[in-house]
Amino acid sequence: ACFSIGLRFAGTGNMDAASVIFERVMELRELRDVTNSVSSALRPPTPVLEMCLGCAAISLSMVLAGTGDLDAFRLLKILRWPCTPDIQHGSHLAYATAIGLLFLGGGTCTLGREPRDIASLIMAFYPRFPSSTSDNQYHLQALRNLYALAVKNREIRAIDVDTGKSVSVPIEIHFEGRIAKPISLTAPCLLLNTDEKPNELRVVSNRYFPISVAFDASAGNRIFFVKRRSAYLCRGEDPLSQRSFLMQAEKFQGRDPLELIASITDDRRLLVFAAHFCDVNDPKTRSQLSGSMGKFCSW
Repeated sequence: ACFSIGLRFAGTGNMDAASVIFERVMELRELRDVTNSVSSALRPPTPVLEMCLGCAAISLSMVLAGTGDLDAFRLLKILRWPCTPDIQHGSHLAYATAIGLLFLGGGTCTLGREPRDIASLIMAFYPRFPSSTSDNQYHLQALRNLYALAVKNREIRAIDVDTGKSVSVPIEIHFEGRIAKPISLTAPCLLLNTDEKPNELRVVSNRYFPISVAFDASAGNRIFFVKRRSAYLCRGEDPLSQRSFLMQAEKFQGRDPLELIASITDDRRLLVFAAHFCDVNDPKTRSQLSGSMGKFCSW
């Protein structure tokens, strides 16, 4: 049942499906690790228990593929910790596979849900794990690599046109039709699978000019360019937008105008321009600009 849920919700990050599988994994872990009389009476043979645990762990990671979910990662680390003669090579293979799926592509990829993707996942994660590295009796180990056919690059990343660097930008994903509500994300991020097809991406930040980007038929990875407004600093220097021009206007009344300019821009050319033309407190600068500033401003 866990394997079927994992295939149905592969790459969706559906928390309801993940919580159901998570509970089953915790129950199986308790049967394996707890040594009280009740658990001992209910405990199946170790190979069967380890096969069920490995299958459930992979199913959980299929749902959360690429998300790097911290709770699931902690659980998988606990599951793979025991190293006793009763735990065979196949169990460690299953847990390592589950951790790899959880961080698929370094958080830039997830699993597809097309019929051919599901077929690849069934062949790759078929719940008959080998007892050793050379065991191919029930399942050919080379088929474990077929999961790569179901991997989809679904990264969304924003590039600042001025700096050429990746920036953090709030976005909204809109879907075809009017039934599904838009989802709010912060790029760079992973676009998980949904029942509805993504139609459009919109930038909804006050820091950057608004743009809309249409998704193609594949709805794969999307890299788009944004332009930062002149009165805002980048998110790394001003994460809460508290140093914008409007927020700083009253604070800097009666103070050095260069401080105001430096608080709303990090452009070196503007800062040098302001230091040269606007520093009227310097007597040398004031004498040089007294006769030419009016002519300069009239251009």
